[in-house]
Amino acid sequence: MSTHKAAIEYERFVELLYHAVQQADEEIANLTTLKLERRKRIRNRYGALREFDVYWEYDIDGTVLKTVIECKHHNSPIPIRDMDALVARISDIEEDLIPVFATKTRYQSGARKAADHHGVELLVVREQKESDWKAEDGVAFARYIIIKVEMFDVPHIHDLRLDLARNRPDRAAASDTVSLNTDERIIQENQDLYSIKEFVNLLHPPYSREYGRFQRQRKFQDGYLLHPTRGKLELHSLTVDYSVGPPWTQTTKLDGTTALLGVIEYVQRGVKKLVFRNCDVERIVTRRLE
Repeated sequence: MSTHKAAIEYERFVELLYHAVQQADEEIANLTTLKLERRKRIRNRYGALREFDVYWEYDIDGTVLKTVIECKHHNSPIPIRDMDALVARISDIEEDLIPVFATKTRYQSGARKAADHHGVELLVVREQKESDWKAEDGVAFARYIIIKVEMFDVPHIHDLRLDLARNRPDRAAASDTVSLNTDERIIQENQDLYSIKEFVNLLHPPYSREYGRFQRQRKFQDGYLLHPTRGKLELHSLTVDYSVGPPWTQTTKLDGTTALLGVIEYVQRGVKKLVFRNCDVERIVTRRLE
């Protein structure tokens, strides 16, 4: 990535995180964004245009405030000359501007002293790092959640044999016309009613770790087949031929690092704010700087 493109990407990154933190700050009530621009040009008292990387104009309880952010995508500490350049650009502008400086590394001592003298807020706006996932006592926070879901196969019925009352002319016909996959409750045992599927679950309980092909029989003391056309028929036994496949596991990994958009360190305040995206809403976690 070219230096120019990297600088633009960093400006967008700073804009996203800074705006998210300010909007979510519970100490700021009734904040309304009026303008949020990058590469904003403001005319000074001499008619010259001064450019600022990020410009944010907002209303808090009827008071309009304007913040300008200078972004430096440098790998080396910010020197005092960069702070002096920001202060000089603001000094000849008649508007009241709140100056903020953002970098991804740190500041030299001279730059920090100049910022404190001129009221410039210093930020380190960066990507996440290992220490962000640890508490102050060194205990690590959970970054990943692994969910394992074990799924069990349902019995597949191949054949069903009903032993009905002897000497009944419709005995064979009743067996032949009962649907194997019916959800209708056609088996009565005492006062309980079952469908064919429910009855097979009694023979082979759900979540059983037995799998393969089975043939199981249930004998009845007080059982009946509620036949759709022939009425209530006495049922002596039911034999089911069925098969069940082995259970299988589905694993899902939730990666918390993908939800952490970035970190803002407030140098003078001694705190850092972690910006998480959760269902398109930024969630902010505040911690002390190491």
